[in-house]
Amino acid sequence: MKILILIGCLFFVACQSSPTEGSDKCYKVVDPIAFDEKMSSTSDFILVDVRSAEEFNEGHIEGSLNWDVSNGDFEKKISEFDTSKQLYVYCRSGNRSTTARNIAIESGFCDVVELGGGFVSWSKVHEAH
Repeated sequence: MKILILIGCLFFVACQSSPTEGSDKCYKVVDPIAFDEKMSSTSDFILVDVRSAEEFNEGHIEGSLNWDVSNGDFEKKISEFDTSKQLYVYCRSGNRSTTARNIAIESGFCDVVELGGGFVSWSKVHEAH
């Protein structure tokens, strides 16, 4: 019986310590308000819109670079930047930015902030104000 309790406790602890989305040491997924607050609290960061040029031209967050993650040169572009800087990434709804975030982490970035819900959620918050 003691063995079963010990195994149960170990399982519980192991499950509690496994990382969940947004809690990884190298990235955070945040809502639009937190995204804006984080960007306004620092000036030394890189802001990247990972959508297509057409989507970017229809609207984007001011100051963002447009590096289409679906384009074959995204990894090359991201590797040319200082990995010690904080990197902010977003796409339309959150799928491509997750891909970009993972590529950035593989390229050496360890402070990546991803906009949860993408430009769609950011736009809704900014239309309301």
